[in-house]
Amino acid sequence: MIRLNLKRKFVIMLLFLVVLPILLISWQITIRLEKTTETQVGHTLLQLVKTSHLTLDRVIKNVDEATERLIASETIQQIPSMSEISELDRLKKFLVFDTQMLKYSNMSLNFSIFIIDDKREYKFAAGTTIQSKGVFYIKSPNRADWFDEAVIAKGKGLLRIIKNHNSDKNTVAYIRSVTSKENNEECMGVLVVTGLENMMIEDLAPIELPQNGMMALVNASNELLSSEQSNIIGEDVHLPEDVSLLAEGVHIENMDGVRWLFAIHHSMEFNTKLFVKTPVTSILEDHIVVKRIVDVLIIAYFVIIMIIFVYFFNTVLKPLGLLAQLFRSYEPGAPVSSKLSKAKRQDEIGELGTHFYEMTRRLNQTISEKYLLELKQKEAELTILHGQINPHLLYNTLESIYWTSKMEGATESSEMIRDMSLLMRIGLSRGKNVITLEEELNHCKAYLRLQLNRYYYSFQVLWEVEEETGSYLIPKISLQPLVENAILHGIKNMENEGKLTIEIRMKKSDESGVDILFISIHDNGYKPVSLEKIQQILDGKTSGEGYGIKNVHKRIALHFGPEYGLFYSINTEGGTTATIVLPAVIDESNQDTK
Repeated sequence: MIRLNLKRKFVIMLLFLVVLPILLISWQITIRLEKTTETQVGHTLLQLVKTSHLTLDRVIKNVDEATERLIASETIQQIPSMSEISELDRLKKFLVFDTQMLKYSNMSLNFSIFIIDDKREYKFAAGTTIQSKGVFYIKSPNRADWFDEAVIAKGKGLLRIIKNHNSDKNTVAYIRSVTSKENNEECMGVLVVTGLENMMIEDLAPIELPQNGMMALVNASNELLSSEQSNIIGEDVHLPEDVSLLAEGVHIENMDGVRWLFAIHHSMEFNTKLFVKTPVTSILEDHIVVKRIVDVLIIAYFVIIMIIFVYFFNTVLKPLGLLAQLFRSYEPGAPVSSKLSKAKRQDEIGELGTHFYEMTRRLNQTISEKYLLELKQKEAELTILHGQINPHLLYNTLESIYWTSKMEGATESSEMIRDMSLLMRIGLSRGKNVITLEEELNHCKAYLRLQLNRYYYSFQVLWEVEEETGSYLIPKISLQPLVENAILHGIKNMENEGKLTIEIRMKKSDESGVDILFISIHDNGYKPVSLEKIQQILDGKTSGEGYGIKNVHKRIALHFGPEYGLFYSINTEGGTTATIVLPAVIDESNQDTK
């Protein structure tokens, strides 16, 4: 956002603060309304399914009670005695049985009884191909599977899908074995009530469902028992995968790209499920109409927003863009058109243009004055650069004097001149502030030779330097001030007893992983030294003294960090030790040859 221009920022703000929030709110409201509608309609349909299922259970219950009464009747209980009477008497009893079945049957239900008799032929009894209700005699090999199921159930009523007696069509039947009152283990036959789907359809027909909705009753295997639509009895019905045998409630499932709402109720008594299946779109028809109205209002609102945006763009953003383009094209010092000073607008943008013109005019004037100052500054720099030539000229002159003195035989004078030349050369160091320890030691040795020759000192100088330390870096002119302090304040007046030791050693890497370089300058001076006063000088708490050591300490800290610098201690044998602590940093230019 920071790098975008104002127009793009405004477009992004319009998108994220107006357009997207409205679309998101509309989307959320639509989802919430859909879910609320689905939930409410689902619960309503579920209550309808429960009520309808109870009605269907009562229908089956009535059939169950009718079969129970029929089995308990004296007429049915006389079935065993038929094998002991004459054929004429059997015919008479057959007619009585058949009349009893016709009495219980009606337009929807057909009551039949199947009796097994393997010994006799009942030629007077009509077969199942002729009539769909009445009394039928069958042989054991010819009995159907449902007959055996009824026998195994031992008098318990079963709801099954069987073939019609006189057709190949399926029907919903209530089957029940006929047992003797005297011996419950004796099965006299099976009572079959067919056509239950007709009564179920009559009970389901008055229920008004949503458009394209469907209500159906299925058994435990999800086989269709009854439906108000012309579905085939016994066909498999698809229910949501998460619906188990005992599951009931409201479920939503996508089938063939269509979302369907299922309201399912389970009957434990007859192990059946009654469900209503309806497309979600038919439930949300009114909601879709309202949503379309809202969508039209949102589109109209967006059109109004776009008109306002175009107006704002032409009257504010576009002039600001032109003004920004003028800002970018402006070059300091170049004249600016005076047209900006005559603002045509009286609003903030016009004032901005006027003030910009005044600002550029004053800036051009300032640039002109600054240009004159820079010319004077260049002249001063040239003067300074010219002054820097003198040290180099002096260094070259000393070299010439050194060779002249040496040729004339003044060896001592020539060596002093050479040492002086070396001091100046290292002091210049080609403009570098950090040099190798080897160069710094040469500088220090030259200084010591000059001191010994100049004042005819007679002190001892000992060097204890580890060879591998020569390539490590150190701020230039760090040792000379410390050596000078050791001579002037320690061993200057001790003559032959004075001793100066310069020790350089390296400690291998500690926990930080950085090797440490220790440069110690020991003297055996007899004068007492106050370490507290020296520390105050190093910390900058005193002024007017100790410039040399304070300068060395600060330069080391600036180059390598505050944990490094100069530290003083008192020797046990007498005298003082000044120790420089540095990180062991290799001179990269000499790293390959080290």
